[in-house]
Amino acid sequence: ASGKAMIMAVRGDAADLVQKAECGFVCEPNEHGMAEAMMAAAQATDDELIQMGQSGLRFYREHLSLTTAAGQIEECLQTAAAARRSPRTSMWFILAAVILNERPRNWRPTIA
Repeated sequence: ASGKAMIMAVRGDAADLVQKAECGFVCEPNEHGMAEAMMAAAQATDDELIQMGQSGLRFYREHLSLTTAAGQIEECLQTAAAARRSPRTSMWFILAAVILNERPRNWRPTIA
């Protein structure tokens, strides 16, 4: 997160994030789209560009940073640890592992 307004030539979730964060310009991933986005950025005021950069940095810190993600994972794990051992508790550990992009050691799917 650089704190600068951005131009993103993307579709889907990446485009949605830029729009939700109000941190820049989104365009179709082609030459025409990029040209339009660059023209829009060139016509924006300095204050608008600064605001976009600040919005992007704030959005990153509040929703996407490693610190935020670690806090969310920790909260999930604390909830699971406080719960009684049950299929739902096991689900929390599996969910946390998926979020961390790892499988728990000796994990085997169970069929209910």
